[in-house]
Amino acid sequence: MGTGFPGFSRILTGGSVCRAAKKASDSSGKSFLMRSSNRAGKVFMFFRIFANNCVQRLKPYNTFAIDVKCRYFVESDEEEALRAFVADYEWQPSEVLILGGGSNFLFTEDFTGTVFYPAMQGKEVIKEDEEEVWVRIGAGVEWDDFVAWTVEQGWGGVENLSFIPGHVGAAPVQNVGAYGMEAGERIDRVEAIALDKAIQVEIAGKDCRFAYRDSIFK
Repeated sequence: MGTGFPGFSRILTGGSVCRAAKKASDSSGKSFLMRSSNRAGKVFMFFRIFANNCVQRLKPYNTFAIDVKCRYFVESDEEEALRAFVADYEWQPSEVLILGGGSNFLFTEDFTGTVFYPAMQGKEVIKEDEEEVWVRIGAGVEWDDFVAWTVEQGWGGVENLSFIPGHVGAAPVQNVGAYGMEAGERIDRVEAIALDKAIQVEIAGKDCRFAYRDSIFK
């Protein structure tokens, strides 16, 4: 999602750690699957990688439903598995597209490179005090589902951002906003994978250079 941070191209994985006030405010090709499970049987690794001579249709992955294709498609719902895959993968930066909910893409032609589709799920409280709560949200979670969840908990802070399409992992890229509020005001830090180094990085919200519909990820 851009190379604004020196030397890094990033896939947002854990998505964003956000803080909220505890009191609500007024205001078609052949593919193969790789899966691994822990002892409880929970799937924690999922890749979908299309063979060299095949293509993946991107129509289900963009809200305009433009029927274009890409050469390779990599989908993962687990950070460490994706990091391990990236460590063994070779590509040209110009041939990589990181796709979220597809609500901010208007495809005009096929993409000849590799599309990475982070599908990490999960919503968890990681810290709280008397005034605020910090939550960690997976990059593949629908942004509006995240907002609805915070409202259900009685927490204020992101309710103005309801009904914005797309995934949580894409929200920091253009610093989504509405009704006088921006996501960057609530993002405490962003977790990502640096593609060139295959390592997980954490970027503090203050270092994301959030501006009007802008950030270092663009």
